[in-house]
Amino acid sequence: MDHTTEFQNEDPEQRKINIGGIGFPGEPYSLVLTNIFKEPSAHLNAVPPWGLPGLYEVTLVLGKPGVRTFPENEVKFADFMEGSSHLAILSPAFPAPADAMRIVIAVEGETDSFVFEGSPDKGGFLAKLHSKPFQAQDRNDAETRATKAAQSVLSEYSANLDIPLRINLIEVTEVATSNKSLALMTPFQSGGTSAPIEAYDPEFANVAALYREALNSNTPAYRFLCLYKILEASRKRRERLIRNLKREHRPVRIGEVIPTTHAEQIAWLKAIFVGPRKWEEITLDQIFPLEVRGKKLTAVFDGPLRRVRDKIAHGILDTGSYLHFDDLTSTREITRWLPFLRCAVRRTLKNDFQNHYLQFLREDGTVAYDYLSKK
Repeated sequence: MDHTTEFQNEDPEQRKINIGGIGFPGEPYSLVLTNIFKEPSAHLNAVPPWGLPGLYEVTLVLGKPGVRTFPENEVKFADFMEGSSHLAILSPAFPAPADAMRIVIAVEGETDSFVFEGSPDKGGFLAKLHSKPFQAQDRNDAETRATKAAQSVLSEYSANLDIPLRINLIEVTEVATSNKSLALMTPFQSGGTSAPIEAYDPEFANVAALYREALNSNTPAYRFLCLYKILEASRKRRERLIRNLKREHRPVRIGEVIPTTHAEQIAWLKAIFVGPRKWEEITLDQIFPLEVRGKKLTAVFDGPLRRVRDKIAHGILDTGSYLHFDDLTSTREITRWLPFLRCAVRRTLKNDFQNHYLQFLREDGTVAYDYLSKK
């Protein structure tokens, strides 16, 4: 998902943005920041946010798992971020020449060649990778190709040295305009509840653990598989339970046809998310792809969700080509479905475990305070 804004702050030390409500919590989005030029460079104002064919630079800021150096709702440009990693490249972490300032990594891929400069943190560990300028068709092309090349190198280091190497920020700069895009993650909202804990149910405990595991993961493929497994477990559980019920006693499952209009979608979401949320049109379009609107959850599960699951689980497609997790084209196919999948899981859990899951949240989104006060 892309979001475009104009950024005119002249103080480089203040080049940070506080964000909130952009996109679906916990999922990626792109923020494009465009410069506004005066004469004699005003012609550059006609360049679209996604860029034109020309030179681009890509900077990747690394970070250690579980370590964050600034608030999660704050966005900074790469120059003002302090990256870090477990990969030692210069002194004092690595026995390099004392006057060495950076390293250079040349990457030869199947179709591309890139040169990256690697800069260290204060301890001598790799903090950032910055590409030399290269030709690309547009901003998306530049990000996809450079990130694939950089991640292939990071994956080799990770596998050889048994260290995690995580990218916290991807910044793409169009050289002609200095317009920048940032690949970011929408922060989660805070939440709290005083709902009483019901008697232990091992089946619910299992799916709740899978849900928490999905939210804790920063790997799209693993997150997808955890959430998909919940829907898979629900189907098997329903099949088992329904065999023992007469037709007239079978449960009515609310909300398992995907709404089509934005008004219907907002009403649908209110029944499965606690607390006030501002569902922007851009977020609704992210959650509800066109191909799912008006369909049953079971049809989407058997169709596009199963196809993505099979690609992840099998690793090799029917054509024999690999689903390459260092390639943004592959991961974007997965992340595209994660917002909808998470919502589908929440709707399914609310129907399946009415005594354990969102039992205090009515279908219109209001809270049943009489339930919350129950001892």
